[in-house]
Amino acid sequence: MSSSNKTPSVNHTLRNLLSLSLYSGEQEEEDPKKKTYNFDQLLRQIQASEGELRRALKELNAIRVNGNWRLISPTYSCTILKLILATATENDWSLSSLNLKDLSEQLPEFSIQILEHTLRLFGNKVVTEAPENEKDLWQLNGNPVCIALAKEIFAQKGITQPYSSFFDTWRAKVPDQFSVDDDLLKGLAVIETVGKEKVIKYFPVEDLPPQPKERFSQLFSFKAKWTHTDLLPYIMELHEAGKTTEQVLVKYCRVVSKLEDGTKVYASRD
Repeated sequence: MSSSNKTPSVNHTLRNLLSLSLYSGEQEEEDPKKKTYNFDQLLRQIQASEGELRRALKELNAIRVNGNWRLISPTYSCTILKLILATATENDWSLSSLNLKDLSEQLPEFSIQILEHTLRLFGNKVVTEAPENEKDLWQLNGNPVCIALAKEIFAQKGITQPYSSFFDTWRAKVPDQFSVDDDLLKGLAVIETVGKEKVIKYFPVEDLPPQPKERFSQLFSFKAKWTHTDLLPYIMELHEAGKTTEQVLVKYCRVVSKLEDGTKVYASRD
């Protein structure tokens, strides 16, 4: 096996390190046990070039707070997101043209930096020809907003839930202009039928190891058989030298059956 398969990806290693001290607001920063890192300190901790580290920080949506690079706690980000949604509703603001300055005035407990970071996590900046004082407009995007609210439901109600009640709760949380469906849960949760009941189980791809062998071991420990459609979101970013995703799949899995529509069903080769 090549050395690249023995060493976790830069993103995975960096996420593990920064996740030890998630940012959850200034009120939580007095904890002396929190270890934080500036860029040079991260370079000494992570086996990566400056360019690789900068790219990983960007891809992980890290933010520089008080000179150190941090990941925002998902719970904290979701709290701010819900306050933004509530503020927009109260003020009859469109989610496609949120003014950062107005939001900051309505939510003074959060810094401009954290509000902007949250808008970047769940949306994008709007390109506009408006006057200078109105240019800082942002729109929220349906997919990341819906996924964040789905994660909150799992955190609040457990990692395994009845499918119908999960979706009822999810639809109730999501703004009317956004829609929810099974496709949004790919790589986040698995839908199964247990007995006569359809259930949904939280199983996020970001929690799985980056090495193919270990990844497939956890996948088949979680579920003995996978359809190609269900398995694909969990292996898309796997890499082995000179191999495509399908070749990696063949190496670690075997086809045990096919569904009526021709979809392959896989089990472990071990």
